Amino acid sequence: MYKRQILKVAVAYAAGDKGFPKDPQKAVFWWKKGADMGDARSQNYLASAYLKGEGAPPNPGAAVELWEKAASLEFPEAQYNLGVCAARGIGGGRDMQLAARWWEKAAENGHPRAQYNLAAMFLNGFGVEKSAERGMRWLERAAESGDAEAQTALAGFLFNGAEIAADKARAAKLWESAAVRGVAFAAKNLAKMYLFGDGVEKDPAKFAKWTKVAADLGDAESMYNISIAYKNGDGVETDDAKAVELYRRAAEQDYAPSIASLG
Repeated sequence: MYKRQILKVAVAYAAGDKGFPKDPQKAVFWWKKGADMGDARSQNYLASAYLKGEGAPPNPGAAVELWEKAASLEFPEAQYNLGVCAARGIGGGRDMQLAARWWEKAAENGHPRAQYNLAAMFLNGFGVEKSAERGMRWLERAAESGDAEAQTALAGFLFNGAEIAADKARAAKLWESAAVRGVAFAAKNLAKMYLFGDGVEKDPAKFAKWTKVAADLGDAESMYNISIAYKNGDGVETDDAKAVELYRRAAEQDYAPSIASLG
């Protein structure tokens, strides 16, 4: 059986997919076959199973060894995972310098989350010598790779003109991209841009749209803001019932203005 077929069988057992019953132990059995054949993806999956104790007893040391084998084959996910292990002290002592080295290898191989983590390390001087230039370069790459948190962070720098020339129009595009990917903070910031016409044309309807997105993602301030919009008909049709419902949802998160509004 070829490596790719072995991997497909293992993944199917792990997920209970494609007519296979969910069986973590059989998934481990097939991943081990693939790993023994030198397949980096099987090694990566098997390492995760050993770390989590899914289908096999927990074995962090064996997980790290498998990730090291996959990393030697230039598999970026394994390189990223080794960085996580070093940062968290899994399979050994916590070592941020080692984490940085592994994340840099993964980042060079196009891993978006490694690129973002490496950017944060250079910007803050964690495990590496602080370098705003290198940090911003990796942040740009992570954002281009589609990492939503990187897009959110880069938009903040562009909006404020910190470490990079201000470009609010680009900030709006990045926050929109991150908001679509589920980042409430990005949706809330984009909404405020449309509310005040700061870097974009003022637009009550778009303010309401993105505030609702942030509220649906669980942001209490946005729940309160969209409740006011429903109450006053700002960018949306007036709906007192929705306004009260959103006041209550925000109040359940101990958001003080909503608690006050409910009396």
